[in-house]
Amino acid sequence: MPQMLAYCELVADDERLSSAFNQKSGQFWTSVTGYDELIEQIFDDLDALGLLPELPESQIDDELKLALDSFVRRLSVFDEQKGESEFDIESPSWLSVKAAAVEAITAARISKANNAQTH
Repeated sequence: MPQMLAYCELVADDERLSSAFNQKSGQFWTSVTGYDELIEQIFDDLDALGLLPELPESQIDDELKLALDSFVRRLSVFDEQKGESEFDIESPSWLSVKAAAVEAITAARISKANNAQTH
């Protein structure tokens, strides 16, 4: 789950995302070096579509699970619609992905605060 939230934080911040996508050889600060690499890491390496349904409730509350699921599904739809066209950070469908990333980050912060109060 921390890795999924790190992807959400990257997607939610246009400046960081642009910086990641425009890294110069030898100066990498993240392994996400472009759109295709982002998709590969989330859907192939992490298997996000299979991972989220498998998380036990003890590891993640319902709101956070729903927010992460929304992020993953919107990103999947965006990727299908994008096809071979160029990545457009201003497209309405990407803005929907970005909004879902922000919602997941917010849900994670609320979850963390709630867990801190109960423990």
